[in-house]
Amino acid sequence: MSKARRLRRQQERAVAQHVSVLGELLGRFYTFLEKKPKPSDDEVRSEFIRQEQKWKLYCLNNHLNPRASLLFNQEVAQSWKSRYAKQNTQIQN
Repeated sequence: MSKARRLRRQQERAVAQHVSVLGELLGRFYTFLEKKPKPSDDEVRSEFIRQEQKWKLYCLNNHLNPRASLLFNQEVAQSWKSRYAKQNTQIQN
């Protein structure tokens, strides 16, 4: 196996691991949002901050690009717009 190929595979495994950690944290947050009874706004805010801080710490400890630390926030924002904002709009109508 060439040196370049070995390096590329090593990087792919590292990226997969980082994406897995991000997915785990996002999953925990989304599970929290879906629990019954629905959490209060303050509880949601606290849980978001807690999970976001875990991701930022992970990024810092693994020397990831500073832009990577924004991924948790971006994913939650996108999901919120596509799923939770639509639910709230439908409930109000």
